[in-house]
Amino acid sequence: AADCKATPQAPLQVHAYEPQTFILRQNPCTTFEANFLYLLIGSDRALLIDSGAVTDAQEMPLSKTILELLPDKNQKKLPLLVAHTHRHMDHRAGDPQFASLPSVEIMPIDLEGVKAFFGFANWPNGIAHLDLGGRTVDVIPTPGHNETHVAFYDSRTGILFSGDFLMPGRLLIEDAVAYHESTLRVVDFLKTHPLTHILGAHIELNNAG
Repeated sequence: AADCKATPQAPLQVHAYEPQTFILRQNPCTTFEANFLYLLIGSDRALLIDSGAVTDAQEMPLSKTILELLPDKNQKKLPLLVAHTHRHMDHRAGDPQFASLPSVEIMPIDLEGVKAFFGFANWPNGIAHLDLGGRTVDVIPTPGHNETHVAFYDSRTGILFSGDFLMPGRLLIEDAVAYHESTLRVVDFLKTHPLTHILGAHIELNNAG
């Protein structure tokens, strides 16, 4: 909106890609980062990829929205794993909204914690796997933008969730050698996996929109 105050909008858009896959976007009127977040639901647990750029639950009702989207299992909400493509604050500022909720696990943000969490023995080589119950998500190390960066591949939909590794915007690179190696790693992975979409964490607009 040209004038956000004159055009009130919901702070969080929710799009059902299919019944167990949700794309959430933080409204540019709420945060200039305008992050995309992704919720993948299996039969045993769900995965939230990134928690976005806003901590305040009143300003950005992320945890409330996610809980409403989660199905019940055994008269409780399905367990939730909150993971990050990388540790930059605009991808994890919403974590505190989930900290006190039952059956929620939040991924560490330091590199050693990331390695241990996913079980990488030879980072950045190898592929880790998250079993959500009838749905496997592969985790591909993609350092370069940040040393902790990973991409997620969902076998159910054929979507690669690329975070800030690849998106329609400026690609900010901390380590060019690592970034190049990550690119080769992803290309090699996708040679043997069907790909429907690559969904990043932002869309950047120029002054003309």
